[in-house]
Amino acid sequence: NLAVDNRMFEAIGAIWHRKDQKKGIIPEKLRNVDQTAGWGISHYRGWVFGHGLDVFVTTGRIVMPVLAFARSLLIRGNTALKHFGRMLPKANRGSVVADSEYDDSELAMLFKLTGRTLFAPGKKNQKTWKANSLYKKRKITIEPFFERFLLAFPMRGKLDRKGPQAWPYLVTCCLLYQLMVAYNLIHHAGNPMEVTHLIRML
Repeated sequence: NLAVDNRMFEAIGAIWHRKDQKKGIIPEKLRNVDQTAGWGISHYRGWVFGHGLDVFVTTGRIVMPVLAFARSLLIRGNTALKHFGRMLPKANRGSVVADSEYDDSELAMLFKLTGRTLFAPGKKNQKTWKANSLYKKRKITIEPFFERFLLAFPMRGKLDRKGPQAWPYLVTCCLLYQLMVAYNLIHHAGNPMEVTHLIRML
């Protein structure tokens, strides 16, 4: 079983306001704009101009990233998953737990082809879903994962490179995290925080 979510990262340089971006206008005095970035919103951070990192993690005792991709926030998460979700390995019977951003019937059909059921509540019935045992897996898997990821790779401020250069960097960081989890398992180290310590020492 898997959980998926994304983390937004602010773009380097000046902020390109939505009304100007929609019109394709860059004001004369605005310099160093990442034109590949877009606008996204979260309950915790409000509006962010930048990029997103979407990650699938396992929801068992060991939380390990299995697939990650980065994108501009110009592209919605459910739309991006329709392309990258095809890369998931087939499962006999599994699930993908996500928030309302990924509530999409086409996406649900795509996951069904991989042997998985999508559990993503619509915005109207999120409160009801909070009691669902599968949906609760998000709180103890993908959400703590991003906190540990940000401890390992200090990227809470603006990205230090523009979109096309930032995307592979974010995915590579996720791959390194995955390798460190595997290394930890091989050496029977049980504390997941040791992964962040290992990476910070590199």
